[in-house]
Amino acid sequence: MGLLQEALLLANKKQNLQKEGLFSKNETNPCKIFGISSWAKFYRFSHAAIFQCIENTYVITDAYMLDADTIKKSTATFDFFNGTLLSKANWIFCVSGTKSMEPFFQFFSKKLKDSIRGVTFLKLASTEKPPVLMLVSLEKENFQVPESSYKFKSQVLSLIGKKETDPNLQARLTSMEKTPADLFIISLKLALENEFLQENLPQQTKTILKQTIFHELFTIVNDSFDKHHICAKGENFEIKTAFFSTSEQDVQVLQKMISQKMSSILSEDSCSKILVLAVKNSSNTTEISDFLLNG
Repeated sequence: MGLLQEALLLANKKQNLQKEGLFSKNETNPCKIFGISSWAKFYRFSHAAIFQCIENTYVITDAYMLDADTIKKSTATFDFFNGTLLSKANWIFCVSGTKSMEPFFQFFSKKLKDSIRGVTFLKLASTEKPPVLMLVSLEKENFQVPESSYKFKSQVLSLIGKKETDPNLQARLTSMEKTPADLFIISLKLALENEFLQENLPQQTKTILKQTIFHELFTIVNDSFDKHHICAKGENFEIKTAFFSTSEQDVQVLQKMISQKMSSILSEDSCSKILVLAVKNSSNTTEISDFLLNG
């Protein structure tokens, strides 16, 4: 059952939306490598992250399905990484419950700690402070890592900074049908600020980690939409959406479902601070494109 059907059951209204398909799990779409999310899905990794060294501190700059608490906890000094990971060129396997896992257990939220089977690390370059890939496997998961070849490392390095922006977005906007669209803004600003209220981290680190979490949340929302709807990133931690439908969308139902989707990443309190703002309904394709691309 998709999110739209769940929303209809909860709200018991707007039954005609059920046929429109506002949300879709989108699990069978062909994989296109736009960033770490589509890359992880291609290799069937359930949780993944790339660390980069920023001013002598390793932080997660790209993440897939890691909760915000884990992303915040996974900050460590260059000396820590140098003493534990950077001396080896190949995969490093750490199994939960063994001595090899002890230095890294601090990286994870309580929710993730309870289900971790193991963690795998790979240094991605031979530079002094190289990026590092981390894969997390949970109980009952069984994945195989590829050979740590130059080609594989280069592929992972190419993911850095690619924030799951659809390269076909402009083409989709050009070819969209003249169907009425409800335009919404999903604001994550207050939710992300709330996540860092109690964190004693440098401001630069907070800024980087907020961006990491935002891009992760954008991917979750974008992957949830049925393919004929369009989702684009705005400024100031906003996601702009266009829902093409002949029936009006319910803001409260939409907000509830988006918060539910994001609860795998954000705390319950932060989810309560997600805002969904209705902008307008439009059938003008130029106006819709301008909203999505320029705000």
